[in-house]
Amino acid sequence: MSKRKREQEAFDTRARRNAPASARGFSRNDYTIGWICAIPVEMAAARAMLDSVHDDLGNTPDDYNAYLFGAVGDHNVVIACLPAGDYGTTNAALVASQMRSSFPSIQSYLMVGVGGGVPGVTADIRLGDVVISTPTGKYPGVIRYKFGKTVASGRFEPSGVLNKPPFQLLAAVSKLRAKRMVEGCKISSFLSEALEKCPDTAAQFAYPGRHRDILYESEYDHVGGDTCNQCDPSKLTVRLARPTDDPVSHYGLIASGDEVMKHGGTRDRISQEYGICCFEMEAAGLMDRFPCLVIRGICDYSDSHKNKHWQGYAAAVAAAYAKELLYTLSPCRQANAVQQETDYEEIKTDCLQSLCYPDIDTRFHNIAEPHQNTCDWLFETEQFKRWKNRENIQDYNGVLWIKGKPGAGKSTLMKHALLHCEEELIDHTIASYFFNARSASQLEKTSLGMLRSLLYQVLDRDQAAFSRFIPRFLDKQRKHGKSWEWSPGELQSSLLELARCQSKRITLFVDALDECDEQEVRNVVAFLEKMGSVAISSGAVLNICLSSRHYPTIGMRKMLELVVDGQPGHTEDIAIYISESLRLSDKDIEEEIYEKAEGIFMWVVLVTAMLNNAFDDGRIQAVREKLREIPRDLNEVFSILLQKDNEHINETVCMLQWVLFSIEHLTPRGLYHAVQAAGRSEGLEKWDPSTATDQIIRRYITTVSRGLVEISQGSGQIAQFIHQTVIDFLVRGRRLQTLDPSLAPDVVAGSHDRLAQYCLRYIQMAEINPGGSSGFAISERVDEGPDPDRRCENSRIEEYRSYSLIKYSCLFIFNHAELAQGGGAGQQALLQQVQNNSGLLKRISNRHYMQAEYPQYRMDLPHAPESLALGEGLIHLLCWQNCWRLVQVLLELGVGVNSGNHVTPLEVAMVIGDPLCSADPGKAFSILLDAGADVNARWKSGKTPLMYAADLVGRSADVFSVERGVKLIKDLLRADVGASINVVDDHGRTALHMLVVSSGYRNLKTSAIRMLLDAGADVNVPDESGGTVLQKAVSPYFRSSSGKTIYRGAYGDPNIVRMLLEAGADVNARGGRFGTALHAATSGIFLCGRSAPEVIQMLLDAGADPNARALSPPDRSLRPLPPSLRELTLTEGLMARIRTYWRAHNAHTSSYAYNSCIEVLRGLKALQAAGAVDAAAGVEKMYTLLGWCTNKVAAFEKYGHDSPEFQALEPCPPTLENEYPGSWYYDATNIRNIPGALEALHLPEPWRDSEDY
Repeated sequence: MSKRKREQEAFDTRARRNAPASARGFSRNDYTIGWICAIPVEMAAARAMLDSVHDDLGNTPDDYNAYLFGAVGDHNVVIACLPAGDYGTTNAALVASQMRSSFPSIQSYLMVGVGGGVPGVTADIRLGDVVISTPTGKYPGVIRYKFGKTVASGRFEPSGVLNKPPFQLLAAVSKLRAKRMVEGCKISSFLSEALEKCPDTAAQFAYPGRHRDILYESEYDHVGGDTCNQCDPSKLTVRLARPTDDPVSHYGLIASGDEVMKHGGTRDRISQEYGICCFEMEAAGLMDRFPCLVIRGICDYSDSHKNKHWQGYAAAVAAAYAKELLYTLSPCRQANAVQQETDYEEIKTDCLQSLCYPDIDTRFHNIAEPHQNTCDWLFETEQFKRWKNRENIQDYNGVLWIKGKPGAGKSTLMKHALLHCEEELIDHTIASYFFNARSASQLEKTSLGMLRSLLYQVLDRDQAAFSRFIPRFLDKQRKHGKSWEWSPGELQSSLLELARCQSKRITLFVDALDECDEQEVRNVVAFLEKMGSVAISSGAVLNICLSSRHYPTIGMRKMLELVVDGQPGHTEDIAIYISESLRLSDKDIEEEIYEKAEGIFMWVVLVTAMLNNAFDDGRIQAVREKLREIPRDLNEVFSILLQKDNEHINETVCMLQWVLFSIEHLTPRGLYHAVQAAGRSEGLEKWDPSTATDQIIRRYITTVSRGLVEISQGSGQIAQFIHQTVIDFLVRGRRLQTLDPSLAPDVVAGSHDRLAQYCLRYIQMAEINPGGSSGFAISERVDEGPDPDRRCENSRIEEYRSYSLIKYSCLFIFNHAELAQGGGAGQQALLQQVQNNSGLLKRISNRHYMQAEYPQYRMDLPHAPESLALGEGLIHLLCWQNCWRLVQVLLELGVGVNSGNHVTPLEVAMVIGDPLCSADPGKAFSILLDAGADVNARWKSGKTPLMYAADLVGRSADVFSVERGVKLIKDLLRADVGASINVVDDHGRTALHMLVVSSGYRNLKTSAIRMLLDAGADVNVPDESGGTVLQKAVSPYFRSSSGKTIYRGAYGDPNIVRMLLEAGADVNARGGRFGTALHAATSGIFLCGRSAPEVIQMLLDAGADPNARALSPPDRSLRPLPPSLRELTLTEGLMARIRTYWRAHNAHTSSYAYNSCIEVLRGLKALQAAGAVDAAAGVEKMYTLLGWCTNKVAAFEKYGHDSPEFQALEPCPPTLENEYPGSWYYDATNIRNIPGALEALHLPEPWRDSEDY
């Protein structure tokens, strides 16, 4: 290449580098270096060192850092400074977390700024020198000097070893030191260039002069003022003059803490003990979570003689060293940056969806905005101001509890406060939850729904918090796949961790505690009180505002209480509402309304509407008379609304019953049809949208309910009461019974009995198909033409439009009947009517089959819904819905307990589809057992009920199914039941074989295994492949007899393995896919993780042969091992799987791969100790493969992988937290070299069948 061409390319490169971000099209993925400063002068020095400055990219949501963008050498750099006045490790971690979330391609972080030097102890450190954090001895470069414990002789010992700087930065430091030996230091030249480029900074960054570098004796304290003019000159320390004024770079240990070091004696004592070169206040917040190098310019001597004369120069020197280092550091490739960001967003979406649920924020949106010019009084109260400003926070732990009478308007006030804080507290993560007792969703009225909602909102709005939460989510996903639910304990633990280690201030709003039962209220109050206490003890900022009715027996020890009743602002709001809502302008009437309201906003709203209706007739006197008739009590107002001048009282009662007691909320159209059908004796006509429009239906509901039922504004509109006080009035006040005395003595049971009758009448009257067909059966669907499923679906949609209550009636008729039977309203007549009408039963059963309402319980188990469509009896349908009281009635009426053409009721009861009717979902099953059901009947694939129960436990991913299965096993193992334990199915498997196919909910599954073992289960029964229970328990997977299905095993659960060994499992039994249990255990070394070496050791301790070889299964119908893995020793098999893993997963930069190699090494060490002939050679190959030095091998051999001694030698401990989101891939030289090392070691050929892996 010609000289001219080289010069032109160099010019083009500089031009591109110096072009603005908009011209070059820089994105967040282009920035690979994160530069963090603590104070503005450090940020100014950093900017002065940039070769070019890029345009601002703006901030992502939840990132409140202020950034500078530019380039140094071949690196694009993003610079951030700590907020003004906020120093220390926590704030540094917060800034870095937000930077990492916004810039996922950052590979390395630099903490650059000033620090206090330690003179003459470890090195001749002078003001203006630079200290770089590098490992020394057993310490990694930075220690927390205030974090540790006092040991013998009163000596303080730091604990919690921080991570070392990343390998690539330490390598660049070494390269720079070597380069300086030949070419000299460039700090001075960089300083000169910066001052020329930014002449206005010359005074700030200029060298202060030698005469200002004064050092006093360590025990001599400063005497008054900002200068040392009054200090004793005789206490000065005399030092040899340096030949030049150029700064010197020192490499060693930096001490970091949350307090400024300002005492010479303490400085020297700590430095002499640990070899400290410098003290500062931020680095410890970064080293554990970010790949970071600390660079400090020395601006003082960490003693009481501190001043700021050297601060600007020291900041510039540190920035100049950072620039020189970046010129030395090779740029990192960013090929995977965009993919990493995409993957991260996908994981975030999946994680948030696991917390979300339907109508999670419906209640919030249904709360009306406050009337104009109302509710602002709250912000002027003393309590709210103290809470918002956190004055004397220890007195109330950040909690404000707003209390008031029912109907006082607390929810409207809470929504207004929430919106106010979202505008005012812009640096807070704000989350809210509004309990809703009127919702059909159980989650909306329980603490579980609150926990999921609050955590969802915090994680969605705080990237740093989400990054810390990711490991929990991924761990759940690895264990259970996609079918699992968060438990309350997990959610509480996560929220407490966020309160304790928050990256942003948090404010929580929780409204309407009184809309859940009292025990839920106690649980919520206790948890929120604990959150407040944890935040205070951790120094975090957490505000909690909750609201409820008055609870005289429930409270918190520390809180602010604001009672709405009697607040001047609240009463003024009522007056404003009356004045602006009452159509009649009459001060006397307004004052009377105000006086009678007694602070209840709901009363005012209802009464104002009633008076406006009276005023519509144009008679003012009628309004006055109406007002005098209206009582002060809200419940009496409800009574007047419902009873006085109500010509449609029967329809009103019917509508109230449907809204109160429906199993799921009805749509406006469904409620309209339900009330209309209840008053008819003849057949129903199809719904005609031209005569019953949505507007007409709404008006009808308002009229019949007397304004007490409204239509929700959520995604799916439902009919609900206007306020919780209406429900209290009707049920707790027993006013529904007053409206209809025939519901006595139990208004709830009587109402469910009536609703069941309404459902039955609706099903009988509805013309489901033209011509009065009785519904679709499977046989009918088969003959319906080329696409019967589509035609059936279209017909069903048309049917729902025409008869909107038909789906509800078929699905929930027996739920209502069950609840009525439980309350004493007998259902014999209804059951006999359905039992004796095959067409009616077929219609209801087909509806359950086509609806498939509960698909999560339809595993490879008894196909209960299909059995219903095949013409089974009413008892099967009741077992499917777990209506156990109705099952009892049918048995008493003479229905056979083992009846059925295709399946028995017991089979259906094992996989119930409806847990709504009973707190005991296994009750129907127990009743059938007590009635003499055959527990040893053979069902699909030769399985018995006990096998199905074991399968339910072994392969279910949701806790409900697992708990169900455990209870079923317990019932079947009762002495009076007589279930056979060791019978085998068509594939030679016992119930115990099926139980060990498990991963999640291990405590529950372990208890089920214990029950079978105690009952006499044989642990050595081989299946058709010759595989034993022990082999399946230690393997992460095994195949079905067809070879098509991979089942997940117990992942080597040590507790399960221990139980099987204690029960007499033959540890050297040969057969199955792998040969012996030891072969099976080593096959899963990558998937079992840290438990695999422990299980291998347990098998060896139990007498497993470490020199056994793998073998192919004797049954040719089974899929054999690949030829490359047959007849291998255990050591050879492990080494072959290393090669498989790295090739199949392209894992050469993954810390998961690194961890897996460690586990292989631990497994090989166990085999070596047990006498495996070739294990020692395998261990040596692993050391070579990992590229460990002699010291590292010695530390592993002597102390083990988890020891501090070994971890101190790791370049960056590969933990899950380091994976997301910024440093997703572990990147160390020894790992990058592994692919080549694999080839050089001549390991066995990989297991190429990726499906087998």
